[in-house]
Amino acid sequence: MSLFRDFLFFIYNAFSMSFRILVILFFAVMAFTLIDFVTLEEAKPFEYYVNLYVILSVLAIFGTFSWVIHMFFKHFFRIKRLEKYHRDDMSD
Repeated sequence: MSLFRDFLFFIYNAFSMSFRILVILFFAVMAFTLIDFVTLEEAKPFEYYVNLYVILSVLAIFGTFSWVIHMFFKHFFRIKRLEKYHRDDMSD
C-alpha cells in the first residue's frame, strides 16, 4: 500500500511541477512576444506564438513526467535495496 501511495504522491508532484513550468513558460513567451513587438518592425502572426507555446508546453510536460518516472523508480529500487538489507540483518 505504501508503494501505491508513493506513486500517487509522485503523480501529484508531476502535475504540480508541470503547472509551475507552464506558468513560467507562459510568462517567458509573453516577454518574448513583447520584445518581438518592440524590436521588430513587422510582427509575426499570432499562430507563431501559439505554436511556440504549445511546443514548449509539450516539452515541459514530457520532461516533467520523465523526471517523475525516473525519481519514482529510483525511490522504488531504494526501498527494495533497503528491504533486502533489512532481511539480511534479520537473518543473522
